[in-house]
Amino acid sequence: MKMLIDGEFVDKDKRIEVENPATNEIIYSVPSGDAGDINEAVSAAVRAFRGWKKESLERKRKTLLRIAGAVRENADELARLLVLEVGKPLPEARHEALSCARVFEEFASLDVRDEIIRNEGNTLVIASRRPLGPAGLILPWNYPLAVLAWKLAPALLAGDSVVIKPSPYTPLNALKFGEIVSPLLPQGVLNIVTGGDETGRALVEHPEIRKIAFTGHVETGRSIMSAAAKNLKRISLELGGNDPAIILRDFDMKNLQSVFWSAFRNAGQVCIAVKRIYVHESIHDEFVKGFCEIANSVRLGNGLNEGTQMGPVNNPEQLGTVERFVRKAEEKGGKILTGGRRKEGKGYFYYPTVITDVDESVGIVAEEQFGPAVPIMSFSDENEAVERANSLPFGLGASVWTRDINRGMSIASRLEAGTAWVNTHMLVDHLAPFGGFKQSGIGRELGEYGLEEYTELKTVTVKL
Repeated sequence: MKMLIDGEFVDKDKRIEVENPATNEIIYSVPSGDAGDINEAVSAAVRAFRGWKKESLERKRKTLLRIAGAVRENADELARLLVLEVGKPLPEARHEALSCARVFEEFASLDVRDEIIRNEGNTLVIASRRPLGPAGLILPWNYPLAVLAWKLAPALLAGDSVVIKPSPYTPLNALKFGEIVSPLLPQGVLNIVTGGDETGRALVEHPEIRKIAFTGHVETGRSIMSAAAKNLKRISLELGGNDPAIILRDFDMKNLQSVFWSAFRNAGQVCIAVKRIYVHESIHDEFVKGFCEIANSVRLGNGLNEGTQMGPVNNPEQLGTVERFVRKAEEKGGKILTGGRRKEGKGYFYYPTVITDVDESVGIVAEEQFGPAVPIMSFSDENEAVERANSLPFGLGASVWTRDINRGMSIASRLEAGTAWVNTHMLVDHLAPFGGFKQSGIGRELGEYGLEEYTELKTVTVKL
């Protein structure tokens, strides 16, 4: 697979090796782009923007629908690549591929509207949305295809051209996506450059890129924000979270599976996964017992194998991070009730891990572990639970679980998070705004709110 620059597929002698995290085999190598490749891609995007921004909304909508159709036609191949490079089970990978198509379809239903602010006397004031300009889209490794759609669909509908920089751990889906959809777009509107930190830095710092949309780690987000400030580049940052789930005393134990997989889907490598659980003391022991029983029953394995429920951690660096969090929690008195170790053999497999007897002073509670390890803590008072849930500098998602919907909604309204759920977690509507409070990010993705992030707001005032 090759990079896509100005409608051409470009190869390089310098390569990035892509490892299958379930087998440790090198499955592909892809070109390792550099600042020169970014310059070429941005120049192409600048040229293409001049024409694409003038296209009618109807044509852009039809283009999104064609992209969605092409993704659906190739969903099986895209899903298999997701398993190979990310490690997730095949059913989850298929869901991600089809979700990518749905995002393009749903954005095709949206409008870029002008709004009449005032029309009285001899004055007409209109607020209009205009294309922002060439955008740089930097993708994560956990949901590379879904997040590509979240960023690319609104950019294209707004009239922006783009340069995409995938994660070096998971570049295959972006490159295959480029092969599939490049014939559907004018030359230079879509560019994809693979590479490491140097490539990403060159994209962020390029003076002709007018917006950076990034999903990833908080520290990287801070660096992007600092670099973007040099020429006041627009940014939207989705920086992960440390999502709490509050389990009230009237929790329905039939929902245990739902809570569990809200924490361990994709081996816990989901920005909006449950990462800390607060359970009312009256049901704490029963909840923990049932939760551990599910953890002990999970089938780890290669995502291509039938029956696999959880795949590996994606890369050795992330596996090391999870191990350090668990080890330090144990050193500080935490009890590992199940898991807490790697699976023997090849692959970056780590058993689902449940930890108790910890609090917000311990790293695995205070920070985002982003892996298959979850702390469970008890509380006696709902106000205490809300206060503890809100006490950390993250605010992407949060949930409350109760049979009393009104009570649940009342508590959800007090949670400091961009998305709050009642009796579910990780349920995302593609037309609803998605983003974080506090250090979990800036800006919003999805729906009309996400579309606006790729536009400039212009006021036109007319004396009649």
